[in-house]
Amino acid sequence: MNVTVKYLTGKMFAAKCDNRHILIDQPRDKGGFGSGLSPTEHFIISMASCIATYVASYCETSKLDCHGMSVDSTWETEQKPTRITKMDFTIRLPKADVGKKKMAVLKAADKCAIKRALKDPPEITISLEEK
Repeated sequence: MNVTVKYLTGKMFAAKCDNRHILIDQPRDKGGFGSGLSPTEHFIISMASCIATYVASYCETSKLDCHGMSVDSTWETEQKPTRITKMDFTIRLPKADVGKKKMAVLKAADKCAIKRALKDPPEITISLEEK
């Protein structure tokens, strides 16, 4: 997999993965234009959408109705050093009678690859290519 993030202006960037693009920007109170979601917001969205994907797959195979499903999130941050200190995700399945399958739904959510990467961090390298 390959993603490229290119600087546009100020604190605004364009990210490209295959032929898909997203805009990244900081909110106005952090020096951006507020034109796109911040990197932190993208991170939280990635986690929530990953959870939603795994839960939807489970619902399909176990015949639970996932129409209207949502995954809501709240998070807390710390400033020194800047980092996310807490993330909470709530899965809502308004049309499903989960009943005895509650633990199985939560187990499916726990399979999210992003959550697993946080629990068992991958090797991360950052390099600088010089002229």
